[in-house]
Amino acid sequence: MPDNHKFIAARIRLNALCDNPPSFPSEKDVADYHSILKEIESNSPYDLSAFTIPDDQLARKVTSSVPRSYSGRPGRIFYSSDKRVDRDFFTRQVIGARDFLNEVTKQLQPAATNSPDYWSMTDNELIALAAGYGIGYVYRSHKAGPGRSPAPDRDKLIAQLLERDRALRSGRPSHVTVNIQGDVTGSTIQAASPDATASVTSRIDPAALAHIISNLKAEKPNLVLSNYESARFDLDIHTLEKQVDLPAANRSIVIQCLDDVSKLFLNVGAGVASNAIYAALLKFLGSLH
Repeated sequence: MPDNHKFIAARIRLNALCDNPPSFPSEKDVADYHSILKEIESNSPYDLSAFTIPDDQLARKVTSSVPRSYSGRPGRIFYSSDKRVDRDFFTRQVIGARDFLNEVTKQLQPAATNSPDYWSMTDNELIALAAGYGIGYVYRSHKAGPGRSPAPDRDKLIAQLLERDRALRSGRPSHVTVNIQGDVTGSTIQAASPDATASVTSRIDPAALAHIISNLKAEKPNLVLSNYESARFDLDIHTLEKQVDLPAANRSIVIQCLDDVSKLFLNVGAGVASNAIYAALLKFLGSLH
């Protein structure tokens, strides 16, 4: 996957254009969009010519008109001073370019990573995802001045998200402190060193977990999820499926993933079926604590 600052900056500009397309795309807007595509093509192996705006789509648009008068004076039609393109067509091309890049980037990632394309996410999406996982983030230092505001340190934030993904795939917690208190064969277990692990005698019922996973996967098409929420859902489901295949599922990982999915259900809302699945999910989660 291309990994240079110009490529990343161009993708961020493309995402911003998708989120805020111009109301009346002009020649200048088309030129700006084409400059983004050119920047991406110059710093990657991708051909984005299919998503450009052809010249024949640009024309002077009708801005107003004066009808024929009762006295017989002919009507008049006024056109824009510059050429413009149909907004729907412009938006389709821009979104198509973004979706194409998202798809090829996903395909070029090693199959074993199963990580979302964090680099294509906006700052707000990354912050929201990190907050949902309980990951802290820091801001880049910036100079004070008019119009300036702090921004999250994307590199550090993405690194923490990738570390979480690696930890879940390896079946181990990542630099955690575990405190388990309660009825665990009559004792209290405490572990407070980096990469510490703790085990308990009770096991997670793999059949019950597999049933929960099956219901969640079947219900996903009925949920209204954003791109990063969908990627987050898929990652959690994939991790849970790997836990089912283990001789003994890692309780902390299962709880973390199910808790993530339950928060998604709570945020998006859904119909009766989703409510029933959400209730069963909470019941299963309760049995693990």
